[in-house]
Amino acid sequence: MAEIEVDRALLERFEAEFDPRRPERCTIPVRPLANGKGCTILAIEDPRATDKVLKRMSLFRSEAEAAHYEAILRDYISTLTEQVGVRVLPSTSLRVRSRSRRTWTVYIVQKRVPEAAIGHNVIRHLSPAGIDHLTITILAELAKVFDFNKAHAGKVELSMDGRISNWAVPGIKQ
Repeated sequence: MAEIEVDRALLERFEAEFDPRRPERCTIPVRPLANGKGCTILAIEDPRATDKVLKRMSLFRSEAEAAHYEAILRDYISTLTEQVGVRVLPSTSLRVRSRSRRTWTVYIVQKRVPEAAIGHNVIRHLSPAGIDHLTITILAELAKVFDFNKAHAGKVELSMDGRISNWAVPGIKQ
């Protein structure tokens, strides 16, 4: 995983205050961007974090469970990028005690891309031919995973969510 500088104190304070049902009550300005499978995607509107997006994962019962998840995540991203050749946004992870102090939360922190560059926003402005091109480009990336799985069947196999909202188009500005 890429090295992304994260203000741990800010993230710990954020997690201690954050109520997913009432994000507007957090003293650190936050904007929910999306809900993914097993995570909530957030933008902290604090100058120390505006260049990042946070994926707040499900809670873990212990720090050891959270650390194990992070190790699996690092292996997954490393395999995707180095062996499969899929381009992944620079990412890192950080685990912090959850608000209740009884569980742990893992955040995947990624470089923030312009919202206009995220797939589900891009397709709103594309011609049918442009949508076809984007779809084929994404399918080509997904085909790399299928090819890898075929070559490594029974040893290491990967999955990948191909939803359009998981993809970004480089070069698009806000």
